[in-house]
Amino acid sequence: MTATSSISSRSSTASQPPGPPRTRRPRRGPARDDAPQGTTRAAKVLRIASPFVLLVIWQIAAQTSDSILFPTPIAIATAAWDMTVSGELGPALWRSNQALLIGTSTALAVGVPIGIALGRSSLLNRIFGVYIDIDLATPTIALIPIVIIVFGLGLTARSVVVFLFAFALVVSLVRTGARTVDANLIDMATAFAPTRWQLWVKVILPGLLPALGGAFRVAVSRGVVGMVIVELTLTTVGIGGLVMEARSFFRADVVYAGVAVVVAEGLLLMALGRWVERRIAPQGLYGTGD
Repeated sequence: MTATSSISSRSSTASQPPGPPRTRRPRRGPARDDAPQGTTRAAKVLRIASPFVLLVIWQIAAQTSDSILFPTPIAIATAAWDMTVSGELGPALWRSNQALLIGTSTALAVGVPIGIALGRSSLLNRIFGVYIDIDLATPTIALIPIVIIVFGLGLTARSVVVFLFAFALVVSLVRTGARTVDANLIDMATAFAPTRWQLWVKVILPGLLPALGGAFRVAVSRGVVGMVIVELTLTTVGIGGLVMEARSFFRADVVYAGVAVVVAEGLLLMALGRWVERRIAPQGLYGTGD
């Protein structure tokens, strides 16, 4: 009887319908970046409004201090407009951007092939990669006296300084991108016995697109820094020349206006670089879309 009752109890237990599944507690992980729509709108509003708030604070503080060395934003905007109308700003911008254009384009034209070669060849990287590391570790501004001795004080010297500011970072980014091309894709493509040219065009170069987009953005931003530094330390031409001349005559509004023009140009070029990067590689340099 005991065995029969135990068997019947087991069978009745097995015939019972299963209960609701047990809910597991979610694991704690990194916070997701999916904020509510209202929060996103508020962040956009604050992002747009914060510069205007800072300008209002600046205007009030400058009017309160009543110092000729601390001009108001209205005075700075007036000085920039006067330079534009008088014809000073346009030629100065052109002289500055000549060195920026030549130096940045040369850094990309030379740095991209070198970065690809160092990234795809461990032998070349062991031989020549140390020079790129030395260039990255050396403050570029320390090389300006050597540039003056070799190239003088003209457009060539200014272009070389801009080139030096951008070159090492371009090579480093492209080299890293060439190293991280998906090896599984290369192995899978190799199974179809493609030519070396087909392997590069179909697999390796598309895998390099995020690094190329990042290299363009970095070259443009670093080129602007080099353009400003070379005009303030090497030769007083372009926007740097206007700023240095205005400083000599204590024209603070013109000094601030020249700096504001450089900052505006840098932001525009950064936006252009980010747009080009997204067009080349929408997933971004690290696959995050940033």
